[in-house]
Amino acid sequence: MMLMSYQDYNNNNNSNYRGRRFREEPQPSVTEQESFDVDETYSQQTRTYRGYDDERTRAYRPRETQPYRGQQNAYRQDYYRQDGYSQRRYPQRSYDDREQYSDGYSADSRYRQRQPARRPRQYDYDDRYVQNQRSRRSQYEDDYRRQKPKKKGSVGAAVVRGILIVVLIVAGFMIGKQVWEAFDAKKAFDQLASLVGADRQNYQELAAKNSDFFGWLKIDDTVVNYPVMHTPGDPEKYLHMDFDGDYSDSGCLFLDAECRSDGNMYLIYGHHMINGSMFGSLPKYEDYDYYSSHKTIKFDTLNSIGDYEIFAVFRSQVYDDGDDVFKYYEFKNLDDQGTFDYYVSNVKALSLYDTGITPTYGDKLIALSTCNYHTSDGRFVVVGRKK
Repeated sequence: MMLMSYQDYNNNNNSNYRGRRFREEPQPSVTEQESFDVDETYSQQTRTYRGYDDERTRAYRPRETQPYRGQQNAYRQDYYRQDGYSQRRYPQRSYDDREQYSDGYSADSRYRQRQPARRPRQYDYDDRYVQNQRSRRSQYEDDYRRQKPKKKGSVGAAVVRGILIVVLIVAGFMIGKQVWEAFDAKKAFDQLASLVGADRQNYQELAAKNSDFFGWLKIDDTVVNYPVMHTPGDPEKYLHMDFDGDYSDSGCLFLDAECRSDGNMYLIYGHHMINGSMFGSLPKYEDYDYYSSHKTIKFDTLNSIGDYEIFAVFRSQVYDDGDDVFKYYEFKNLDDQGTFDYYVSNVKALSLYDTGITPTYGDKLIALSTCNYHTSDGRFVVVGRKK
């Protein structure tokens, strides 16, 4: 068998063989037979020197006794025979000496050889560019750590925030104002109620304070306990005016300007306040249980004392002039029987529930009207008959 020299082995063009690095050493020129002898002698010496017994030595058979596995192994075996190395490479037993292999490379060296090679530098311009980018990045990171970045906001967002702040301030002011005015109005009405007393007789003092005073309206166990004003020449004078003549959002209860003091129909208006004052509690009459516990309306005038039992509760609204419907707010006096019966029949037809009471001609009626929000220009009305 022809032996392959070291130079021929390194210049092998066989693409199926993966090249390895070897230590270059001058190799003795030996024949094929001498190579076998040297290899056997070296292998035997190595095994003897390392202290392998006969049983373990049998496991390490020389390469020539193994079958060839292709031409690659043949080249490799020939090379080992030629160079005089043992056919099986034994690592040193001491780790401190860093395992040395027969080719002269340690385990660390082989590990480094397996690492992928870095791309070589090609242009100085690329290096300068990379250095410049790194410098900028580090400078940016230093500045970012040194001071907190400022949030940039547009002028429009600042304007919107300013408007919202102003709106909140104004809304808070208005709410506070309404709360204060409601508290002040309640305090003033409580003082007036204390002048009336429980005997329901002392109304002259109120008339002396304000000549527009007409009567006093009260529903037991509710907030309704207010004076009723009457101004035929100025129908809406007390829409936003308190008893003392000062401006007030809640105003006062007032009688319709066309109602007569000696008539048989009293139509009284009042605001539906959110805080429940004035006529804000009237919509509670939608519940029949509430009606059952508040059936009586007390309305006294300067000349008489009256208790009215509720017989109808209904919803309505302010209609257009051309609408051909029943408009409760147009009935201010029920002088004739036909008008009286027409009014009572329509009111009972609109009532949310049947109270079992039907007024007859000659009875005095009272209607309490306030705003309601079930529809546009909605109204809520409670109608009673004098006992």
